[in-house]
Amino acid sequence: MSNDEEAPNYEDPPPYNDLDQDEILQPVVLLLAGQSIVAETAVAETADSIPLYKLNRGIASLTHASQKVDFERVQRTIKMGSDGNPTIRTRDRLIYNLRHQRTSTGGLEPLPSDSPYYFIESVSTTTRAIGNLGIKKLHFRQHWKVLPVDVSGKNSKAGVPQFLKNAAPVFEIDYSQNRYEWLDAKGQAIAVESDRGDKHRLIVMASLPQQTMDALPIHEGMEGVRRKFNLVKDL
Repeated sequence: MSNDEEAPNYEDPPPYNDLDQDEILQPVVLLLAGQSIVAETAVAETADSIPLYKLNRGIASLTHASQKVDFERVQRTIKMGSDGNPTIRTRDRLIYNLRHQRTSTGGLEPLPSDSPYYFIESVSTTTRAIGNLGIKKLHFRQHWKVLPVDVSGKNSKAGVPQFLKNAAPVFEIDYSQNRYEWLDAKGQAIAVESDRGDKHRLIVMASLPQQTMDALPIHEGMEGVRRKFNLVKDL
């Protein structure tokens, strides 16, 4: 990944009130900070004090036995106080579960090739349109596809979640020139990963609907788990 990727000049984090899932959100720099994902300003190189998203467990605390991480969106509303000054109120809303499976049901057999090691499970009506997604690596390239996943396992011989057959990718991830680049379903670049010092960032370069924006940082959480356990070959 590139250490000198320049972040766009975003002076203020965008409003993430998520009242409308079709609302178009502006480009933003997302920073994974412990159990929070925050919007970072390029001017002060500091993070907005209110997270955009939260994980119920920090990446550093996860082990190979960890099977689920809750992923919440922090919803913001602005209320006017009795003194006439605005105050920001927040409410955490569970939108995805990050799931980890290493073996088939029973724990004796390895996962089939059509099943993801890591996938996100939609648990909110606001993320239902994007749905459940997993990452699948191509065998001969540093390239991954983010594909729809059937979490029921009813069509799997092993009885575990599997990629939907012949489904088109929702995103693709390409590794080239020492960086990971995220592409949308049309092949257009929408985000790049950037490491600067000990901080990991996802630089979102395109304006995206709320539900699409929600799916990017949860995959960043998945990427954080993958990097920690060095499981690139497994994905």
